[in-house]
Amino acid sequence: MRKIFCFLLLSLMLVPLSVFGGGSPEAGKSASGGDKLDEWLQKAQLDKYRPAQDDWAAIEKAAKAEGSVVVYSNSSKVFEFCRSFYEKYGIKAIPNDIGTGDMIEKLNRLQGSGVYDVDVIITSGISTLYNEFVDTQKLFKFIPSELEPVIHPAYKNEKLGIQRLGGKLVVYNTEVYPNGSPVDNWWDMTRPEWRGRLIMKDPMLSGSDMSMMAMFIKNADVMAAAYKKEFGKEITLSPGVANAGYEFIKRLLDNDMVLTSGGDDVVISVGAPGQKNPPIGLTGPSKLSLKEEQTLYVDAIWDLEPFNMFMSQTAIGIPARAPNPNAAKLLIKWMYGDENGGLGYEPYHVDGTWPTRTDVKLVPGQKKLEELKLWSEDGNWLYTNLMRFRDFWIQHM
Repeated sequence: MRKIFCFLLLSLMLVPLSVFGGGSPEAGKSASGGDKLDEWLQKAQLDKYRPAQDDWAAIEKAAKAEGSVVVYSNSSKVFEFCRSFYEKYGIKAIPNDIGTGDMIEKLNRLQGSGVYDVDVIITSGISTLYNEFVDTQKLFKFIPSELEPVIHPAYKNEKLGIQRLGGKLVVYNTEVYPNGSPVDNWWDMTRPEWRGRLIMKDPMLSGSDMSMMAMFIKNADVMAAAYKKEFGKEITLSPGVANAGYEFIKRLLDNDMVLTSGGDDVVISVGAPGQKNPPIGLTGPSKLSLKEEQTLYVDAIWDLEPFNMFMSQTAIGIPARAPNPNAAKLLIKWMYGDENGGLGYEPYHVDGTWPTRTDVKLVPGQKKLEELKLWSEDGNWLYTNLMRFRDFWIQHM
C-alpha cells in the first residue's frame, strides 16, 4: 500500500520537478528585460547599487509612501509577523502561506508572464533558489547593513540572507526508554528489531526531508565508516548500489520504514503514552513542543553517530522588480529581530529553531550550534544530485 500511495502521489508531483533542484531548462538565463531590471535595481538600491550603509530614515519614509508589502512564506507564522509589522509601522503587510514547492513554481510562473507583484519571499529550498532565481537575477539578497557583522560566519556569504536555521533529528519514546536512546548509530535503524518502527515525513512531500536524505549520499564515505564502527566490518553493497549512502537508504526502505504526510504525526506516533514497542522518528526539533501540548513522552537523540542533526536554511530575499522594495527592506529588517529574539523574529524564537544572528540570546535550555554534530545543507551539491536521489527512491519504494 505504501508503494501504491507514493506512486500515485509522485505522479501528481512530477510537473514541478525543478522545485527541489535537479536542473531546469531555464537555468543560466537572465531575467527578461535587462534595461528595466537595471532601472529597478538602481531605484531599489539593490545588487550593484547597494550602498555601504542603509539609510533607515529614508527607507522607512519611502516604505510608508509605498503603503504595502506582499509576502510569500512557507510558514503559517507569516500572519504573526505581518500583523506585528503593521502595528509597528502602519504599513499593510499582506501574508501568503505557501509551501516551498508551490511558492517556487508560482513565482517562476508569474515572473515568466511578466507579473511582478511579490515583495519578499521567505522559504527553504536554497538549491533551486540559488540556481534558478539568484543566478538568473530573479531574486536578490538583502541583509541590513548593520547586521552584517553579527551574522554567523557560516551563513554570511550565502547567495541570499539566511534568516533562521531549522533541522531534522531522530526522536524516541522516553516512557519506554527512560534511561536514554535505544539507538546510537544511524545504521541501528536498519536492524531487524526496527522493522516497521522508523517513521518520518515522506521526503517526496518536503524539501528539507528530501535534502536530508540525499545528504547520506553526499557523505557516503562517512556512512561507510559509521557502518564499520557499528558492525565491526566493511560494508558490502547490494548489486547495482553505488555507495554506502545509497545502501543506507535502500536498507531503510527494505526495513519497512513508515512514511507520513507531516512532522506532527511523527512526534505523536513516537511519544504517545502506553506503548510497548514504540517507533523512533525523524522530524524537525521544533515539533518537540507538542510534548507539552499533548503530554507526549518524546525527546531528541543527541548521542548519535555519525551526526545528530541535519541543518536546513530558511532564506529571505526580494524578487526582481518587486513593486515595494523599501517596504520589503523594512520587513526583512523586522524579520531578523533584535538581540532578544523579539520583533518579527519572535514567532521563531523557540527551541528547535536557531537564529543566524550570533548576538541573539537562545531560549533557555536550547543547544548552541557549536554543541551539535551537524550535517549542513549544501545547495549546489543538492541542485546537481537531487534528481538522482529521487530516481533511486522511486525505484526502491
